[in-house]
Amino acid sequence: GYVRPVKVPKLTHFCTELTGITPEMVSTSDPFTVVWAEFRQWMVKQGLVDANTDAPLKSFAFVTCGDWDIRQMLPSQVLTTASRDVTIPKYMNEWINIKVIFSDTMSVKAKGMPFML
Repeated sequence: GYVRPVKVPKLTHFCTELTGITPEMVSTSDPFTVVWAEFRQWMVKQGLVDANTDAPLKSFAFVTCGDWDIRQMLPSQVLTTASRDVTIPKYMNEWINIKVIFSDTMSVKAKGMPFML
């Protein structure tokens, strides 16, 4: 799913070009706090984390296309949200950057998901 932008509700052309996400795709989406709660419920339902403590119950990994989303944007979004109900769990402190694996395997710098596909 997508998150409806609240602080800056209008998507920029740059954002659409980078992600392929259009204003129409997010206009009826839920705000971050709702989507984050749904994500946490999904993690619990999958048996990946404990419902009360968020402690991992199984091994799993997040795979990203770059480090920016989890290293920069997620903490920034949590601060912007300013809600005690939204915290970043410890299991999100590590992830696999697929660009690194692609670059190491193919001996060429990964320039983004379309390039790697």
